[in-house]
Amino acid sequence: MLNDPQTNQERPRSHKHGFLFILLNIAVIAYIAWREFGNGEHPRAIAIRDLQFGWLLLAIACFAVMLFSETWKYAYLLRATGHDSPLRTGFNCAILGKYFDNITPAGFGGQPFQMRYLKQSGCSDGVSGSLPILGLLGLQFSFVLIALVVFIIGGSAFAGYLLTARFAVWLGLAAYSFIPVCIVLFAIAPKALIWVVAFLTKLLKKLHLIKDAESATQRAVDALTSYTDSVRYFSRQPKLIAVVFVFSLIFRLAMLCLPWFILRGFGAQIPFLDCFCQTTSIYALIALVPTPGNSGAAEASFYTVFSALSPGSVFWAMLVWRLLCYYSWLFFGAGYYISETIRDNKAS
Repeated sequence: MLNDPQTNQERPRSHKHGFLFILLNIAVIAYIAWREFGNGEHPRAIAIRDLQFGWLLLAIACFAVMLFSETWKYAYLLRATGHDSPLRTGFNCAILGKYFDNITPAGFGGQPFQMRYLKQSGCSDGVSGSLPILGLLGLQFSFVLIALVVFIIGGSAFAGYLLTARFAVWLGLAAYSFIPVCIVLFAIAPKALIWVVAFLTKLLKKLHLIKDAESATQRAVDALTSYTDSVRYFSRQPKLIAVVFVFSLIFRLAMLCLPWFILRGFGAQIPFLDCFCQTTSIYALIALVPTPGNSGAAEASFYTVFSALSPGSVFWAMLVWRLLCYYSWLFFGAGYYISETIRDNKAS
């Protein structure tokens, strides 16, 4: 369904992206550190007594909820398809997906690796190809639903936003919704959507943004076909789709609540709804920046959220947030590959 991620062409590309994402993260974090600690008036350390560990434990619990919701989402699907060890396979599938999502641009790099892992774990071609796509769509649709609700009922939280900022937020949400909406439209009216895709690729060719409109159209149609086929694989079991959506919704809610618990842990007094709405809008906004893990854009954008803290605390709060929502996935993914390497060495 998708190309093998281990091809020779993709390996150097992934190494290049990984190197760039590390440099970008280091640069942005160094800039924030310079702003926070470059002035001698600001303290360089935080007194332990100033931290509220109960709130920080709840922040850690948010990551645990994210991890378990992704694990159980895939475990439930695997159990429904008759897999022998759904929990272990579901856990590995979850961390592999998030690991590669976070080191590839736009957060769409995990699915080929999940497909390959599931195939190696004894799943059929249909299951291996469909589970990761269904899991991805669940996360996308759940965020779109939360964002729409927040943008509609959280009007007061956006009262201070400039018109351009509001437009950018909605534009980011539209970009994030693009693939899920196209998949739905492709399932309902495939010929109409193919015509739209062909029109857009011809327009991009006239603007000299692409060279071959026909080839670009075919690639887009092939991708939409594979995504739609993956959903149809489970379409006769709506209960499974509902379970995927619920677990995805839990994941998204935990992710969006995480900054508020960290802010409270560092002593900030900020209304939950205001922080939740601002966090949601920023996640929609940074969807426009297709860097690995939204690196650079995430740190710079979330600086406005954590600026509610006193000077000197912002850097450490953002570091805790980034560790829990981003680097933890890299740690688990690296741990998986280290354990697999050790196991292969013992077997040989």
